[in-house]
Amino acid sequence: MFKFLGIDRSVIATLAGYAIEKYDMFLYGFFTILIGDLFFPDNFMTSNKAMSIIFGLGIFAAGYVLRPVGGVFFGHLGDRFGRKKALLVSLCLSSISPFILGILPTYNHIGIVAPICLLICRLFQGFCSGGELSGASVFLEEHSAENKVAFSASLLRSVGFFGVAFGTIVAYLSTLPLMPHWGWRIPFLVGALLTIVLYFVRLKYMVETSSFQKIEKSGKVVSFPLAEILKNSKSRLACALQPLITCQQSMWEAY
Repeated sequence: MFKFLGIDRSVIATLAGYAIEKYDMFLYGFFTILIGDLFFPDNFMTSNKAMSIIFGLGIFAAGYVLRPVGGVFFGHLGDRFGRKKALLVSLCLSSISPFILGILPTYNHIGIVAPICLLICRLFQGFCSGGELSGASVFLEEHSAENKVAFSASLLRSVGFFGVAFGTIVAYLSTLPLMPHWGWRIPFLVGALLTIVLYFVRLKYMVETSSFQKIEKSGKVVSFPLAEILKNSKSRLACALQPLITCQQSMWEAY
């Protein structure tokens, strides 16, 4: 029904998977204060309640540390084995962290192991998130018609915000007075379940991009794509990194 916009099942499956990944990624942000109390209580290193919130926010920020690494890793998989396979792997792995967060015992039950596991989950979640963003962007660019590439890219960003909004609504409902004290775990488990469902949706409906199919048929798939980029596309890589460097410089100057 979206064919007049140039949107087919492959695009819908890609967008839906990215939306639920953003749901999982930002769900933690809603529960930062609650998680800080549960995993960094007053008897954890300090009796200052504000520190538990800071620790909770630190764990939230840690999720972004491995995003570039995830982008490189899943980008390698996409160039080596196909865009669809890379997106399937990233989405499948994305279900692990929310599931563990939904069942992870708190500090009062397993002590220091709880915040350590929490940190590992967020790092792994950020790793998968980096692969999902870069992989979905490349897939949509190659799958879309030449006059609709920018439109497809804008859709990717848009559905990401819908995923965040959906996560906020579900998280809010789980903290209502009528919910049990463990109700905050429900959104994470829902996210893990939806991620698995969308994995099978992608598996069934996504079609590999014609660009990669042509490369595969011509036998031009390289064994180590990153080395190929550093060897033959230094100028393009520099152009891609330049806006990021400029943004970072502006931030430092602002401070």
